[in-house]
Parts: sequence; C-alpha cells; structure tokens
Amino acid sequence: MKIYLHAVLYCAMLLASACGSDKPKEDPLALERERMKKQFSDDKSVELYRAFKVALRGTSKAGDPEFAEARNNLLAFSAKTLTILGQSDSAKKSAKLNLADLFSAGKKVNDAKDVLLKTDEDSLPTLIDAINGASMTLASSQQPVLPAYLNESAEHLILGSTWFVSRTAPAGVVFYEMDRIHPHDLQRADLRAMAHLARGLVYSQNKYPYHSEQEANGLIEDTEKNRADLKTLAAVLATGQENISEEQAWHRLHGLGFLMRGMARNEIPEKQADGLKDWETFLSEAKAGGLDNELVWTVAVYVNLKNDQYDEAKKNLDKLAASPNLGKTEKELFTESAKYLEKRDADGFLTAINDKFFLVRLASAYTKKQVEKAEPIQQLKKTSVGESLFHILDEAGGFFNIINSLSPSNLLKGNEGESESYHAIFD
Repeated sequence: MKIYLHAVLYCAMLLASACGSDKPKEDPLALERERMKKQFSDDKSVELYRAFKVALRGTSKAGDPEFAEARNNLLAFSAKTLTILGQSDSAKKSAKLNLADLFSAGKKVNDAKDVLLKTDEDSLPTLIDAINGASMTLASSQQPVLPAYLNESAEHLILGSTWFVSRTAPAGVVFYEMDRIHPHDLQRADLRAMAHLARGLVYSQNKYPYHSEQEANGLIEDTEKNRADLKTLAAVLATGQENISEEQAWHRLHGLGFLMRGMARNEIPEKQADGLKDWETFLSEAKAGGLDNELVWTVAVYVNLKNDQYDEAKKNLDKLAASPNLGKTEKELFTESAKYLEKRDADGFLTAINDKFFLVRLASAYTKKQVEKAEPIQQLKKTSVGESLFHILDEAGGFFNIINSLSPSNLLKGNEGESESYHAIFD
C-alpha cells in the first residue's frame, strides 16, 4: 500500500511539474511597461509637468469651472505663456508671483495638479493647436501656415527632442515625452527615424532593453524600406561637422539601428550572441558611412576581444586613451581597460564601460547632435506658432525650477554626468 501511495504521489509531482512547465512566459514588454507606469507615477516632477501640459492644452475645457480654476492657478507662474495663449488681463495679473509666494502656493499647486491630471493630455487639442487658436483673431493674411506633418506624436517628438538636447532638462520629462510618441503615426520618414532613434536611446538609459530593442528594429526596418528617400533621411544626420554623401548618411543611420539593438541585446542574457552580431554590423556600416570616432572605437574594442583580435583591440584602446575629446576620467577608464586586453576578457571590458555608462553617453551625445539639427524642428522654428512654442518651452525651463523649489526632496535631475567632452566629440 505504501509503495502504491508513493507511486501516486510521485506521479502527482511529475504532473504538477509538467503543468508548471507549460505555464506561458510573461511578455517582457508588458513587464517593462508595468515598471514604466510605476516610474512615471513615482516621479513627482513628471506629474507636475503632465499637469502643466494639460493646462497649456486645455483651452477647449475653459467652460469647466473646476478645470478653469486649476488651470489658471498653475499657469499663474507664467505671464508670457498666458499672453501667448490669449488669456485675460485678470489672469495675467495673477501671474505676478515671486519666490516667496511659491512656497506658500505649494498646496494650491498640488490641488490644481490633482484636478488637471484627471484629464489625459492627448484627449485635448495639441499645444500647437492651442497657440494657433489664439492667433485666429489675426487677419487671415497674418495667420501662420503650419507644416502638414504636425500631429500629437510629432508634437511629443518635438518637445521630447528639445528637452533631450537640453542638458538641463529633467530626465523624467524627456522620458515621458518620448514614451508618448507613436512612431507609426508620424508621416515623414525622417521623423519616424528620429523618433525610433531617440526613443530607443531613452529606453536604454532607463534600463528597458526590450523596448529599446523594439525601437531599434523599427529604425532598421524604416531605413531599409525608405532607402530611396535618402535626401530626407540624410537630414536626420545633418550634424554640421562634415560633408557626407546621401549614401554615407544612409549607412550611418542604418548602422545606428544595429548599434542600439546591440546595446539592448547585451542587457538580455539570452540575446547577447545576437547583440555581438549587431555590433559587427554597426562597425561595417560605420565604415561604409565614413564614421570613425570614439563611439566606433569603443564598440570595436569589445568586438575585437570577442573575436580574439587582440592587436586590433589594442589599437582601438590606444586611440581612446589618446583622444583629445575625452576628459581625464574617461582616459583613465581606457588606460585601466588594458587589463581586460591582457586577460582577453571582452565581457569584463563591456561591464566596465557599462558601469560608467560610457557607451550610452557617447551614443546620446551623437544622437543629440543629429536631433538638434533636424530639419522639421528648424522648419517649425521659422513659423510664428513655432516661435511661440519655443518661448513657452523656455518658460517651462523656469517652471522646472519652480518645481524644484516646491519639492526639495524630489530635485529634478537632467542629463547629469555628461561632461562637455562627450559633446565636443561630435562638434
């Protein structure tokens, strides 16, 4: 009888084990999305920024008394913004707040924030539409002609890119704007490429490798589908540092997709072998695009070590250690990295540069130089609506300082740690 019971229990255990193994694996993108939601909700600066955006875009809800009061209370920090949005003189007068007032205004701001956050900003007209609506009182000949490609995702991209380029911008705000973009809604090939590139990098910075990989896939696919549209794609790579052909521009953009995908896959243990192949493709595309800089040399050291090319690895390490564009800290990093060459330890080298966030910073600096020169942003700046938009963004920079004052325990952190040397590389 005991033998029979043991047999039954053993079979039950086997059955339970088999059933457990059939349990569907959770979607890593969904798991990352849940972490993202928590990150955004925990970041008080993002909450206040979202409320500010709702207030700016909420001209169509001015008839709701509770919303209108909350909107006016939050926008009271910005007289110029109220002027641009065509607010009344009484609203403008309430905007005369000084620093002492800000501390006493904390509860009012938080109450306004709670009311405004009941509304999803993308359920409202875009900020550009709100500014444009304020200009409808002008004669038709004076009304601005807006670029046809502008929609919600394009506006999020323009705002996110502006904050991305600004080294004083809060990192959470950059992340928020980039995450709100739906690349497939962008009508222009260069806008989609810019969105995939910037989003992928921001996801990488925030340790969401599966989302970063997804954006890299989108960039690779878009560049391959739109190869004939080289002129548009070349505009994305208008760094201003050199004259490159449209064909070279395409190879650089295409290669950046593989660079970013390799960075993402190196954070996913089961995909690291594929990540190495991606970086090999990046180096090949960099060569075809005439790109030879610190970003290329860093990836080359890792690939050289992985492929037992120790002489080549040493040459690239020597280039990095001697680079006039890198600061003392970075040069020390590569001088110390000689030990990984001696040990033939590619993974140790990658861990060292990842710990210093070096590769992400290099990729970030390179991407920012491209985004800053992007033709769609320059085109918008030439319109009166664009001029007003960028005035508001300037004031929003002051608004971030206000948030700092009201929330000393939640100091806004921008793209800190990025020494000027990273940006000098691509000047």
